[in-house]
Amino acid sequence: MPKFTIKGPAASIVCRKLAQRIGRRRRILRRIGREAVKAFIGATPYDTGIRKRREPSGKPFASLKKSTLEVRKRRGINRKGAFILRETGDHIVDAMTILEVKDDSVVVGVSGEENKLIASLHHTGFTTGPDSMIPNKKVPARRIFGMSAKLAKTVNEMIHNHIVRGIQRGSR
Repeated sequence: MPKFTIKGPAASIVCRKLAQRIGRRRRILRRIGREAVKAFIGATPYDTGIRKRREPSGKPFASLKKSTLEVRKRRGINRKGAFILRETGDHIVDAMTILEVKDDSVVVGVSGEENKLIASLHHTGFTTGPDSMIPNKKVPARRIFGMSAKLAKTVNEMIHNHIVRGIQRGSR
């Protein structure tokens, strides 16, 4: 972390500019939210997320069971590379968004009540219903939401750069 000292009349100008910059947090929070969405869906440069079949911790999603693979085959979802959460995952990925930006927080999640329910079920795990194609099957949790180490590092760098730019602009 760089260290610096500001003395003299410039100090009050820099402090005022920095306060203004920090006061405009919504812009940086919106950028952080966009990064979180990319991480959750598994977009580059992240190596976690739905499309990468990895939880934020880096742990791979639980493998599909033979019964699930058989159902997929009957439904024509047997192409190589079809990702886990294939049927519901596309909907979750498409619905992943920034839900709210406030002065001190950003909320990232899934839009639409049905998509929220599906994402929640897959995030925590569930048991299929008695009338399901595969009745009473325990579906393992596949954690979708959370902060990976790579996302945390990116967010810290974004915040650091935001503050440093505020100081640099204030010192001019």
